[in-house]
This record gives sequence, structure tokens and C-alpha cells, in this order.
Amino acid sequence: MPRSILIERLYDEHAGALYALLRNLTRAEADTRDLLQEVFVKLAREPRLLDGVREERAFLLRLAHNAAVERFRLAQGHYPDSLTDLAPQYLNPIPHDVIGGEPLHYHRTAGSQFILYSIGWNNHDDGGVVVATTGTTPGANLAQGDWVWRTSAR
Repeated sequence: MPRSILIERLYDEHAGALYALLRNLTRAEADTRDLLQEVFVKLAREPRLLDGVREERAFLLRLAHNAAVERFRLAQGHYPDSLTDLAPQYLNPIPHDVIGGEPLHYHRTAGSQFILYSIGWNNHDDGGVVVATTGTTPGANLAQGDWVWRTSAR
């Protein structure tokens, strides 16, 4: 399936639910629309991000969280030290890990980067470690390790 058709399908299937989730997090119509747009513009510019995605809605929501962190960086000149720095202006409330129920794990790393992750199906904080699959198809073993989203500054 061509990438443009895939992105269009993702928008058709998930934009309404993603909008509702973002509206609850941002509490502002304009911010909600901006974040939703940023998610799909990012996919249009970097379609490779979709490679290996299994849980589309969770992936799109994570892109929106990353966009909120990036908005903080643009406004403040640096990434936040913690997700709580995003409240209430960028995200409110702070999103929780769907597995453990605690806030998502986030920390800044060297080189103007950050890591955002969920504890994953093993229900254990592995410190942001991704476990690779074994076999001929490369990818992340979602049953082991954490579900990690790394982002670097532009």
C-alpha cells in the first residue's frame, strides 16, 4: 500500500479518537488542532516512522506526546526536565502508561535528546531498553523490554 494511502487511512480511522484524547489532554481547541496536524504532517514527512507499527492509535498518541514535548522545547529553548513541566500549558493531565497506570517514563539524555517509554507487556521498568526480536525479521519484541520512543532535537 502506498504511504500516502496509508496515512490517509490512518487519518480516516483514528483522527476522531485522537482528537478526543488530545482535547482532553490540552483543554484548548487550538492546541488540540495544532497537535493533531503536527502528528499527520510528521508522518507525511517521515513515512518510515510507520515501519513495523502494530498498534496504530497508541503510536499516533505517542507522536502527539512527542509533539507537545517539542512545543515546550521551542518555547523554552530546552526539553523539559520531566513530563510534569508540560502541565498545564502543553499537556494536562500528564499521560499515563497504559500498562502500569503510572505516568509515562521520560528523561532527557545526552546530546539534546529525550526518551519517552512505557513499561511494556512484561510489566517491568527495564530503564528504556528495547529487546530485539530474534529471527529474520528485525524489530522490537513487544513482549519483553520497554516500548520506547526516542527523539532528538532538530
